Amino acid sequence: MSANFDSIRFHDQRKRIFVTQLREDEEEVEEETSHGEESNNVIQRFPVVREKAGQLIETGFRTHQKTLLLKRQNELHRVDAEFNQTRSEFKAKMDKYRKQEEHLIRERRKLTERVNNFEKFIDENNAKKTRAVLKYEKESKLKNQKEDELRSMKMNVEKLQNRLSTLKRKIAKYQIYEQFLMSAVDELPEDYLESSDNMVSSLMQRYQTLIEMNESIQEHREVLNEKVKECQQILQDSSYDAAQNLLLHNKELAECRERFEILHNENTEKETNNIQKKQKLISSSEELGEILLAIENLSSFCGSKNVEEKFSTPELKLKLISTYLQDREDVYQMTCQLIQQSLPQQPTQNSSKPSTQSSTRSSRSR
Repeated sequence: MSANFDSIRFHDQRKRIFVTQLREDEEEVEEETSHGEESNNVIQRFPVVREKAGQLIETGFRTHQKTLLLKRQNELHRVDAEFNQTRSEFKAKMDKYRKQEEHLIRERRKLTERVNNFEKFIDENNAKKTRAVLKYEKESKLKNQKEDELRSMKMNVEKLQNRLSTLKRKIAKYQIYEQFLMSAVDELPEDYLESSDNMVSSLMQRYQTLIEMNESIQEHREVLNEKVKECQQILQDSSYDAAQNLLLHNKELAECRERFEILHNENTEKETNNIQKKQKLISSSEELGEILLAIENLSSFCGSKNVEEKFSTPELKLKLISTYLQDREDVYQMTCQLIQQSLPQQPTQNSSKPSTQSSTRSSRSR
């Protein structure tokens, strides 16, 4: 056993092959190897594998692509078989559902036929019922109409009887007047009335025409009186309106005159202000022209022609003049400093005078 054990040689294992292997495993292996250095044969510890076989094949660095391809093909065959099985099951279920659907369609057709027949039966019964109701309503309406006609005829008979009785009373009442008229006709001259069969009726007609003529004359007089009143009222209203309009027109004329005077005064003031403004603008434009001419002269004095072309606007020309004066002032200060450095030192009073003189000169140049 010892000889066989000595003949076993283990290859050095690659460290940290799997992600699940920790740093502690390496430290333990190093401790064991340090304790086991006395013997020539060293046995190293294998890492504990906790992953599945499929994962080891996929993540192993020695796994060939062919094995992976075979594995994927097996999985593909398995998935195809499952898919075919499910498709066959789905097809069987669809056939079953199609048969059930056809059965339901037949039952539905039968049910719709029964419903249609029942609806036809109900429609026929309703039609019979409506015809019977219409007939009953028609007969009852005719009966009520006849009863109303009977009542109206009874009422008309009663009215005619009452009218007959009243006429009889009136005949008895007016018989006295008839006798009076007959006696008056006998007393009238022959040419007073037109020749007719019934002289009493012609007399009554003449009397009626005279009454109607009188009434029409009275109505015409009242109409004329109303027209006269209306014309007088219209005349008063028109005279009052004319007076009011005259007053309003006079008032508007006075207001227009006042407005005209105000506008005339305002226009005169505006004209004077415009003249003053024009004079001010003329003077300011002259001053501006003089200022621009002075700036042009100073800029031509301060720079060359090329510089003047670059500084075309008055603002740029003023900047050119200010830079020119600043340069002159800097040159003057530099010369003063050089003169002071070349001369011997003098009292502080003498030294302060050039600075004041330079400041005054710079202010003057500005």
